[in-house]
Amino acid sequence: MELQVLSADKIDRKKWDDTIASDPHASVFVFSWYLDVAAFNWAAIVSTDYSILLPFAFRKKFGLTYIYQPFFTRNFGLYGS
Repeated sequence: MELQVLSADKIDRKKWDDTIASDPHASVFVFSWYLDVAAFNWAAIVSTDYSILLPFAFRKKFGLTYIYQPFFTRNFGLYGS
């Protein structure tokens, strides 16, 4: 199993949402459609088989990229099986 960082446009939405739906601890805040609305830029650390997901939202300010918690979302965490 290999981990990779993928931007939102490179993520397979079907596999992502299926993994989130199968995780008993996941919430609506980490489905791909919700992240698209709540965070302008988001990415994730994803295993090659989408069994491990770790989403994060990021912004750029004064030339620095930083991770932040978008409004109207709970904390992000590690999801999958």
